[in-house]
Amino acid sequence: AEGRPSLIVNGKKYNADSTGLVCAVYSYAGLTLPCDSALMLQLLDENKLLYTRGMPMPGDILFVDGCCVGMAVKVNGKKGYILYIGYDSKKGISFISTKQKFRQIGRGSML
Repeated sequence: AEGRPSLIVNGKKYNADSTGLVCAVYSYAGLTLPCDSALMLQLLDENKLLYTRGMPMPGDILFVDGCCVGMAVKVNGKKGYILYIGYDSKKGISFISTKQKFRQIGRGSML
């Protein structure tokens, strides 16, 4: 999927952006999420699965300023690195490594 402009999962086409990517991954796992960052945040908050501190866990949904940026894949808490899959405007769907602190993390691993 890396670098592709769109995703098709279980016969459904998802946008080639971070929110579409997260929806596609969760759909593949048999879970339905709204493919809209605001609605995704609302769903996570209503289910008490939204938190603002600490490091994410693999499967968690990462947000910046209310916008979904991707899903955590691997976390190295000692060094503070997070590897996540998201959308890069130049590369498309990509793995991204960062030390960025995320203010909103959806505990997607608990859905």
